[in-house]
Amino acid sequence: MTHFSKFAVAAVLAAMPFATLAAQETPLTMEFQLGLVVGTGNDFKTMSDGTAWSAGVTLPIELSEGFFIRPHLTAIMFDGIEGSGLTAKRPNIALGLDAKVLIANKISVFGGPFGMKWNQSIGMANDPRFSVWPDESGAVIGSLLNTSVKFGGRVGLDYEINDKFVVQVMWTVAEANRRFTPSWITIGGAVRF
Repeated sequence: MTHFSKFAVAAVLAAMPFATLAAQETPLTMEFQLGLVVGTGNDFKTMSDGTAWSAGVTLPIELSEGFFIRPHLTAIMFDGIEGSGLTAKRPNIALGLDAKVLIANKISVFGGPFGMKWNQSIGMANDPRFSVWPDESGAVIGSLLNTSVKFGGRVGLDYEINDKFVVQVMWTVAEANRRFTPSWITIGGAVRF
């Protein structure tokens, strides 16, 4: 399956909840998110030269009282280390679907899978850790360049300040290639419209 077809399947799956929404008279709400990204594992710290930012949009759809699904589109911007081919000028894009459950007054937990397209510049990926896959003898047996959609997941916590503003903390992990599976914490917030 090509990376385009994987992304198309993910887009169709993310859009399916809108069939449920069409049958309801509930107005559509959007959340615009912004967060500071801090690497939590060695892989993130090996790939990145510091912290990063994320920005995204979610469409929370209430299926029953206190239970939501949220298709989301997120861009993660960070500068990779020299030779990685990753740059903040080329955001990494994630498309996914969260389930969200209200667990207490104003507090919700959420989580779900996503597909991510790492925007690695092949011409800038000249560090072998980011471009080639060697066997035990050091001979190159494959490429580590990110040319397809990779999968990951996230879990988090929302705290509603009021009807318009939400504080969020989430932990995310995503495969980058056969060698690296970075994880990070995002601390930020969302504005609802």
